[in-house]
Amino acid sequence: MSRMENLASPPLDGFCGISLSQDLSQAVMLVDSRGTSATALANLCGFLEIGLLRADDDLPLAAQLERHRPMAIVAELDDPMQDGCHVLMTVAGFDPDLPVLLVTGDDPRLLGAVDAVEELWGLGRVTRTPALPPAGALVEFLFQAGRRAGVGRMMPV
Repeated sequence: MSRMENLASPPLDGFCGISLSQDLSQAVMLVDSRGTSATALANLCGFLEIGLLRADDDLPLAAQLERHRPMAIVAELDDPMQDGCHVLMTVAGFDPDLPVLLVTGDDPRLLGAVDAVEELWGLGRVTRTPALPPAGALVEFLFQAGRRAGVGRMMPV
């Protein structure tokens, strides 16, 4: 993918209802070059009216985090372009408390690597799941990330 793009339905000039010119700190960044989680996450973010950014595989992730300052990250552990351990180390350098939902699969060797990265880099908010969780669990993850980020519309009334 050559640039950040909308993962929801057209138009491509915004992310789930948030235009590119707005502050995207109320957005989730998806690091998944294959797009396996894109549709489900885009639909949920659209319903919740929060932004969804797709990380550009051609740009350094650290620069994208600095530019967009997302409220959370969703990443695939075995992504061919930016593997989950790389994502975790980059997040640790940006904000070790940034919530990360890591889709791990079930390879025990990879899970051991995640353990080591979390411990060595002092990551505090990594949620692991073998597959993208059902909507209720995703809503809970996004709600907690929104509370941490101070996103008003994610707060209970």
